[in-house]
Amino acid sequence: MRLIHTSDWHLGHKLHNQSRHEEHVVFLDWLVEQVTAHDVDALLVAGDVFDAPNPPAEAIKLLYDFLHKLHAAAPHLQTVIIGGNHDSAQRLEAPQRLLSSFNVHIVGALSPHEPLDLDRTLIPLHDKRGARAAWVVAIPYLRPSDLPNLTPRPDNHLVEGVREVYRLALERVAARRGPGEGVVVMGHCFMVSGRVSEDSERRILGNHQHALPLDLFPMDVSYVALGHLHYAQALKGVEKIRYAGSPIPLSLAERDYQHQVALVELEGEDSAAGPRGSFRAVTPLYTPRLVEMIRLPARGGLSSDEAIKALSALPERDESVPLWRRPFLHVCVTLGSPEPQLKARVFEALKGKHARLSRLQVLLGAPDADGAAAERPHTLQLSELKEVDVFRRMWERTYRDPLPEEALEAFQALLNEVLEAEGEA
Repeated sequence: MRLIHTSDWHLGHKLHNQSRHEEHVVFLDWLVEQVTAHDVDALLVAGDVFDAPNPPAEAIKLLYDFLHKLHAAAPHLQTVIIGGNHDSAQRLEAPQRLLSSFNVHIVGALSPHEPLDLDRTLIPLHDKRGARAAWVVAIPYLRPSDLPNLTPRPDNHLVEGVREVYRLALERVAARRGPGEGVVVMGHCFMVSGRVSEDSERRILGNHQHALPLDLFPMDVSYVALGHLHYAQALKGVEKIRYAGSPIPLSLAERDYQHQVALVELEGEDSAAGPRGSFRAVTPLYTPRLVEMIRLPARGGLSSDEAIKALSALPERDESVPLWRRPFLHVCVTLGSPEPQLKARVFEALKGKHARLSRLQVLLGAPDADGAAAERPHTLQLSELKEVDVFRRMWERTYRDPLPEEALEAFQALLNEVLEAEGEA
C-alpha cells in the first residue's frame, strides 16, 4: 500500500493579518496531483486542518472543494482526518455522514465519557482489489479532560493517561487485524526530541512540559503519522515515527524548512525487506513554495538609516505578479531611543517595491556587533505573547512564586474550553 501523510494545514491562517488562502489553494491542488501520480491508497491528515476553531467560510469551503476534487480524481482513495489542538472537533465531525460517501473518515475528538469510545478510531484500509490490507488507529488531539482516570494517580498522570488511550486502542486493533495486515497509528501530540517552531505552534499537554515517549508506540506498528510540530522530522532516527510538518511556512521561523508531505510505502507481500503490511520506505514530496519570506537583516537588527537603505535597494514591483505572490517582509530595527517617524519612513521606502511588509519589529537598546539590542531588553507587545505566557507572568507577579504545574494544567484546560466554545459560536 501507498499512503500520503500530511498535517498542520492551518486553513484560514493569516501571517500578521495577511491571508494565506491562495497558497493553500495551490498546495491542495498539488496534493490531488500527488495522490494520482503516485497511485496512493490512503491520505492521512494528522490534525490542525484549520488554524482556529471558528475558521472563515472560505477556509471551510476550501476543505470541502478539496475533498470533492480528491474523490473525483481518485474514487478508491480513503481519507482519514483527525482533529488537532487548533480544530473544533464538532465542526470537523459535523459533515461526517455526508463525507463518508467520499470515503472520508473523521475523528475530531474522543468521547469524554468512560469507557472511552475507541471503536470509531479503528478504521480498516482496503487495497485496490477491495481486500482489507491495514488498519488505522486514528487518535485525535487528547485534552486532559479526554484522558482516563488512573488510580492510583501517577505523578506524570498526563503522559500515562495518553499512554493508556493508545494502549487500549492498539489492544482492540490487535484483536481485529488479520494475518499480514499492517497497523498505522495517527496522533496529534508533542513527542520527546521533537523540534519545535516557537513562533507558530500553540503549546499543548501542560505547555509542552510533558513530552510523550517513543515507547508509546510498539515497534511492530507499520507507521506512526504525527501532527502538531511544523518541522518535518523522523524522531530519534526512527523513520517510521514521523511528523509530516506544515505544508507552507506559518511563521518567519519556518522560512528555511523543507515543507513536504510523506509518501509512505508498506509491504504488499512477504519479502526480504519484511513481512506483508510492514514499513518499507518513506519518501518526502516537497510542496511548492510560491511566496518568499525575507528578513532584513538575516539576524539581529539594523539602525533606522540602515533599514531605510536596505528597503530602498529592494527590487521594483512587478505589476504582472499578483499581490499574494509578493514576498513577505520582516524588518527588524534596533533603536537607541524611540523614533516616532520610523513607521512612516519605512512605508515611504517601500513604495513601489516588490514586497509586503508583514512585520516591523523594533528593539530598543544600542546595537552590538551583531545588530542585537544590548543596553536593555526588548519590551514585548501583548500580541507577541502566548496566552500561557501572560498567565505565567501574572501569576509570578502576583504570588512571587513560580507557576505550579497544577495551576498550569488547569489554565490549559480552561483555555481549551474557551477556544472550543469560540469555535461553536
